[in-house]
Amino acid sequence: MTLLPPTSTTQPSSTRTASSSPGTVTTSTSGKQSCAMSAGTRVAFRASSFHISSPNTNNEDSYWDWTKTPTLYDNPIFAPSSSEDPNIDTSLSGDGTYDVTEQLLRDPTILGFPEGRGGGCVTDGPFVDFPVHMGPFSFLQAFPYAPLPPNAYEYNPRCLQRNLQPAVLASYNNATTVDMLLNAPDIDGFLAVLDPSTSGVMGAHGGGHDTVGPTMADVFASPQDPVFMLHHGMVDRMWALWQGNGVDRVFALNGTAVINNPPGEPLVTTETVIEFGILDRPRKIGELMDAQSAEYCYRYDA
Repeated sequence: MTLLPPTSTTQPSSTRTASSSPGTVTTSTSGKQSCAMSAGTRVAFRASSFHISSPNTNNEDSYWDWTKTPTLYDNPIFAPSSSEDPNIDTSLSGDGTYDVTEQLLRDPTILGFPEGRGGGCVTDGPFVDFPVHMGPFSFLQAFPYAPLPPNAYEYNPRCLQRNLQPAVLASYNNATTVDMLLNAPDIDGFLAVLDPSTSGVMGAHGGGHDTVGPTMADVFASPQDPVFMLHHGMVDRMWALWQGNGVDRVFALNGTAVINNPPGEPLVTTETVIEFGILDRPRKIGELMDAQSAEYCYRYDA
């Protein structure tokens, strides 16, 4: 992943052009700064880590490559500890204790995968004592699009739970899935693989969540599992690489702002405003869709 520092130049129209200078990409949107990569400046994560490296360290990646290791248990992300040196340890903690009562899958009547080895609190690695602060939530609470109960976001400190599911990853997040995403002819085809809008049908996005669950499989609480960030880094990578195959794809949209696109919900456009609460100012979707704009200024080195 390459960070593209903003330059002071602006261009009047939304374009993406390769510079005559090797290693430089310029992106601009009306009224925004363009971005140009300077030599040696990189944002980096190992594909199983979450720290930022300096320009003088080995380049790493900011995503969990679903296809990187033959089995889920071999991935350094989920190793108890992959190094005696904490500065280069890639572990984000492993599986949880075995819990026969844990129900991971969102729709077990449809998704008949083998039982995992975990389900309870993680027992090793850097997040063994990491507190999750709210939830748990039932997946059914996302339906039928009704408000959550008044106590939904009450403080509820508890442990981080994992139930690693290699069969889920192998089914929904394999090399064929990646090829289908990158070769999708349009945004409809891309989303049909990544995030189908039909209830009970899983895609690569949901597959990554359910692979790690149960905290990661919790619709509302999943951002509290650190693996959430690397999983969504891979989702972002797939989208960015797909966008890079045509300028008409950068602002391609499909669907509503509500899970599973229920009837009657308005379709989103580049003018649809996203609220960030106390975290940041509201933004239009069109401001957030181009990774090489001045808002972000980065690209993936495929």
